[in-house]
Amino acid sequence: MNFTRLLHALALLTVTSLTATADDAATRMGSDAQKLQGAWRATDDANVVVRFDNGVKRESYDKQTVTQVSYQVLPNCPHADLPPGGQYIVTSQDECFAIVSVTNDELSLGYVSGRGNTLTYMPFAELLNNSTQDPIHATPRAALRLHRLSQ
Repeated sequence: MNFTRLLHALALLTVTSLTATADDAATRMGSDAQKLQGAWRATDDANVVVRFDNGVKRESYDKQTVTQVSYQVLPNCPHADLPPGGQYIVTSQDECFAIVSVTNDELSLGYVSGRGNTLTYMPFAELLNNSTQDPIHATPRAALRLHRLSQ
């Protein structure tokens, strides 16, 4: 009888642990997806700006829109042989970017669909000084994030 209770307790503990892990991953994914929102400037080329806005990813070069695609943050890349459990930006053009890190100060993405290089961005600081910026770059959320960084 005690052995049966032990097995039931272990099974319950395992299910609870797996559920908690899945819930933690979903919470983290939602949090990082929120942190992506706004405009980011590439650290290696000041002309490159990427903006994430509620499921739409826009890239511009020298204030000209280059691409505009929809995206989702997913736990895997559908067309890549990677272990699940990470966080990936998957675009409607089948591009896949691993979210290496996203904070108020920096966004680092691993370009899984391409050369595998890491793309690093900083919040788009010119929003604080130039309210007539091209619309792709002007977002209240990014301006708020930059305001917090400047304090």
